[in-house]
Amino acid sequence: MRSHPWQGWLPVAWVFSLPLLAYAPFALQRRLPEGIWVAMVALVMVAVENWQIGSRTRIILVSGLLITGTLSTLFLWGGSLQAVLRPGQPLFLLVDQIRVFEYLEASAGKNQVVLSAFQTGNAMPAWTPQFVVIGHGPESPNLGKNLLRVDAFFDEESTDRDRVTLLAEFGVDYVIWGPVERALGGWNPLQATYLRQIFQQGEHTLFQVTMDGD
Repeated sequence: MRSHPWQGWLPVAWVFSLPLLAYAPFALQRRLPEGIWVAMVALVMVAVENWQIGSRTRIILVSGLLITGTLSTLFLWGGSLQAVLRPGQPLFLLVDQIRVFEYLEASAGKNQVVLSAFQTGNAMPAWTPQFVVIGHGPESPNLGKNLLRVDAFFDEESTDRDRVTLLAEFGVDYVIWGPVERALGGWNPLQATYLRQIFQQGEHTLFQVTMDGD
């Protein structure tokens, strides 16, 4: 810091910015401090380089740090292998569901909106560029409130008026109805005059919103 003020202060200020970035009054603040470990590693290596110890001791200490640092990698590998050996959602998706996503990718516009259950909306953006009403915890605005509203959309106890209001509010163009959505209630969208079935694959059905009933 004394010999090279700019280069020295950069990683120090970067590290000290962590609490400000992590707790900023912003909905996606968890994204702001990503990559801060780069500055932390740089500072640690500067400290290691300046240790007044013999070369053999330095090698032992550095090797210990590296071995300790690999533990997190081993945990990730172990967890990944366990998930692969036991296939299931959300890591593995049903082929029928993927076919619906592929249809949307090929037929729908990029700026159009799709309504579905949270689990479906969480997987869909990996396959097609349309927007979802809910689908990601920190990045779905007002998730707690909207999750209840989407769940109610598929509940047979809700009214068509409430459903149409939700579709209009979010500018929904398509509705996905699959096993996850069926589990939210007994409502049958095939009877809705404001929805038109345009694609079906197995238990997964895609509807286009037609507010005028055409």
